[in-house]
Amino acid sequence: MGGSLLDVESKSAMNTFRPPPGFMDEDGPKGASPAAPEVLLNRLRSGSGKWHELAMLVPTLSTLGIDNTIIEAETGIERAQLNAWVVSVQVYESLRKSGELSESQMAYFDREDGAELLYEMRLLSVTSRPTLAAYIADEELDPSLATLLSKSVKEQLRRKGENEGFSQAPGDCLAYKYYRDAVESKREDAKLAYVEKGLEVAATEAARAKLRKLTDREEAQPQDGAAATSARLEIMRLTREEMAFQPVPLLPGLPQLSAAVLQAAPRLRQSGPFSAFTVPAAASDQQWVALPAWNLIRRARTPVAITIDNCLDVPAIVAAANPRTAEARLRLMGTALLVVDCSVEKVTEDSYYLIQEGTQVEIRDGAQLDGATPCAQVLFCCRPPSMSFTSSQETSSLLQV
Repeated sequence: MGGSLLDVESKSAMNTFRPPPGFMDEDGPKGASPAAPEVLLNRLRSGSGKWHELAMLVPTLSTLGIDNTIIEAETGIERAQLNAWVVSVQVYESLRKSGELSESQMAYFDREDGAELLYEMRLLSVTSRPTLAAYIADEELDPSLATLLSKSVKEQLRRKGENEGFSQAPGDCLAYKYYRDAVESKREDAKLAYVEKGLEVAATEAARAKLRKLTDREEAQPQDGAAATSARLEIMRLTREEMAFQPVPLLPGLPQLSAAVLQAAPRLRQSGPFSAFTVPAAASDQQWVALPAWNLIRRARTPVAITIDNCLDVPAIVAAANPRTAEARLRLMGTALLVVDCSVEKVTEDSYYLIQEGTQVEIRDGAQLDGATPCAQVLFCCRPPSMSFTSSQETSSLLQV
């Protein structure tokens, strides 16, 4: 990409976020000079600072006429992430100024995914956030549970959960969510699973009693001769989704790969209710990667994952993605896994294949094989998770074919 995009005239319609007046008047980022936009962009590029410190740079750049489209092109940080940062940092600042959280609790949100922990809290009142944030930090919740908890607080208020025996404590709000899920569940095993989850997080005895009543279960009493104990044993049932994975051998990138290495790739067999597997002694040094058990992988006879250092360096991936703009090329930049099946049953023109070309392996589509025998069929190319907070379509739904 030639030259800087700082000279490009920004289009206000592209920047969906507009900071409120005075947003940067207090406690702005140290050393942030309005006259030095390149300095601010360099900080974003290098990631030098905590996420909430970097987020404070975004509105500053906006006031200088540098919108999120240009920031994305200059730094590689997606606009969705930039917008989420700016929203989450407002939540973070409201918590800091409240003074209700300890230093260690506030420090919990310094982590790389701290913005995700706070994002859903944007819909809650400023006064209700500290209690919720303290619970997230004390319980060391991950982003998915923190998001679920924030939504549960809103749901509890909307449905007036206190009228059903659940207090407004964060644990009870989450327990009430599981209570509602259990009530609406038609399957007995699913209902029991929701009740168990609710009992794990419920903060009050009234909430626990309400949950137990759903399954008409009484507290287990010690059998005759059995000693009473205060020890607690958690028993939980895993879901199919939690067990849906498949270990796949991980091979080096295309320049170091050969047809012989592909054909020698091992495969594991999974068995039993927990998908247990044993690595053969001959493959003890082999690296493996756990991928979701999508149908494309499960149907493959010999699935293999190949590391791609940079998608832009692989012409076939660039041609398949067909990036039409500089922004699209930026989004394509970065590492990936190319998942292939080393057992090729038939060749079709609408699929990609790996062939041995001299000492290297190359990717070609079925129409350009020119009679060459492929050593593997390409199933898909997958990228690592993004910090984007929204997705128009789940990846797994694309692969259930």
